[in-house]
Order: sequence, then C-alpha cells, then structure tokens
Amino acid sequence: MANSAKTNKVRFEQLEEAVLELRRGMQAMQETSVTTQTLLQELASRFSSRDSDRRRKASKQHPPKDSPPSSPHSTSSRSSGTDASAESENDGSCSSRASDTEIDEGRTTATDKNLRMHSRVKLDFPRFAGEDPTVWLDRVKQYFATQEIQGKKKVTLAAYHLEGEAKQWWQWYNRSHDGKTISWHKFEKGILRRFGPIEDYDEALSKIKQKGTFQEYQQEFEKLANRVIGWPKKALLGAFMGGLKEDIAIEVRMFRPKGLKNVIDLAKRQDEKLQRGRKPSGSVSSNNRSMGTASPTNTTTLLLTTKPTPVNAMK
Repeated sequence: MANSAKTNKVRFEQLEEAVLELRRGMQAMQETSVTTQTLLQELASRFSSRDSDRRRKASKQHPPKDSPPSSPHSTSSRSSGTDASAESENDGSCSSRASDTEIDEGRTTATDKNLRMHSRVKLDFPRFAGEDPTVWLDRVKQYFATQEIQGKKKVTLAAYHLEGEAKQWWQWYNRSHDGKTISWHKFEKGILRRFGPIEDYDEALSKIKQKGTFQEYQQEFEKLANRVIGWPKKALLGAFMGGLKEDIAIEVRMFRPKGLKNVIDLAKRQDEKLQRGRKPSGSVSSNNRSMGTASPTNTTTLLLTTKPTPVNAMK
C-alpha cells in the first residue's frame, strides 16, 4: 500500500509539471499572437496614413466630384482582425495598397520631372526693328505653335517686341484703326506691306514660268508661295501647273493628281525621266575605239606610207 501511494504521488507530481508546462506554452503562444497582431495593426495604420497622404495630394491637383467619406468603424474593423484568416486578408490588402502607392508615386514623380523639364525650355521671342519681315514672321509663328499662343495674344505679344521704326509704325497703325481689334491676319498683312520688299509676290506667283531646271523652278515657287497670304490650295496648285514646261505638264495631267504634293512628285519624276533620255550614250564611240576602227585621217596615212611591191619580187 505504501509503495502504491508513493507511485501515485510521483505520477501526480509529473502530471502537475506537464500541466504547468502546457500552460507556459499556451501563454507564450498567446503573447506571440498578440505581438503579431499588434505589428499587423501598426503596419496597416502606417500604410493607411500613406494612402491618405497620397489621396490628399491627388485631391489638391484633381479634386473629386463626389467622394463619400470613409467610415471609421469600417477602418477599425479592417485593421483589427480576431482570427488568422482576418489577419492574412489584412496583410494582403496592406501589400496591395503598398504596391499601388509605390506605382502611383512613381508615375507622379515621372510626370513632375517631365513638367519641370518642359518648364525649363525657354524660348526667346524674336524682336523686329524693320528688317526682313518674312523671316521674323516665320520665327514668330514657330514661337506661337510651341508655346500654344492663340487669339488676341498673338498681336499683343508681337507688338510688344517691335522696336525702332517698326514700333513707330505699330503705334500709327493701331491708332488708325480707332481702337478696333486688329486680327493676326491684318497685323501680318500690314507689316509685310510696310516693311516687305517692293516686289508683288502675288503677281510674281501668278506669272511664274519654268525657264531653267525643274529644281530651280521648284525653289522659286516655294519662295513665292511662302511670301503670299490668303492663297487657297487650289490656286497654288494651278499656279504650279501653269508654270511647268509643256513636256512635263502633259505627263503630269495624264495622272490627274490630287493635291500640290502629288503634282510636285509627278513633275519631278517626269523631269528626271526626260533628263535621262537627253543624255548622250557613249557606248558606240567606246565600242568603235575598242574594235580599232580607223578614222579617215589614219586611212589616208596608211595609203600614203604603203610602198609598192617590186615586179621582180612578184615573179
């Protein structure tokens, strides 16, 4: 009986130790779970704050029309999970939000860089004091296209950069219109009439004729077409066709081209074709020289230098 009681006592003590060890393990697991949950909540809160900052920045640039406020209850319920599945979903949503935030931040940074680079590109508006107006107007139009200047701003900006004699002309020209708005077309036409050459480009273009090579004719046409104002495309096409040489114009009309560009291309091809046909071929003369054909002078020389054969030798 004494041995049996002692054995039971030992078993009971071992059982108590096992229970204590099990409790310690469960407590450690619980502490680990609480720590993990706390870390996940902190991570979710951190990404949530970053997402809020990004949305505030985006709303300043592009304010939303109707954006319902987020519920604090839903935010707290998402951030605090009670079981393992909730924790995994929370972790996945945090990761996706983090990746989306990084992508959006990268796009925003690239856009900002492009805007800063574009803003650093500074073009100086050309000034005009009365020299060749066609060159100045061409540069002004390039400036307008690059900086997207439209409407009344064109005349205002161009007039501001006039100097000397050109400035005096503008003051008189503007006063002569009695305060009426001057369009860019009127401004351009007026400055060409005042400071342009005496030559009448409209008349010169209407009477243009090809006298030399096609390349020279094309250059002259482009120069005059660049000087005139208000000519429709059909009128430019007619002037170009009317000035071509007849042998080129006939071939071009056969194709019935549409548009000035097609007319110029066809005329250029026909001109090259005619030039190839007019080139003398040097194959005949070279072949004659290679075959040893004697010229009249050489033949006469051979006849004079040939000695007669003696009669005795013939016998």
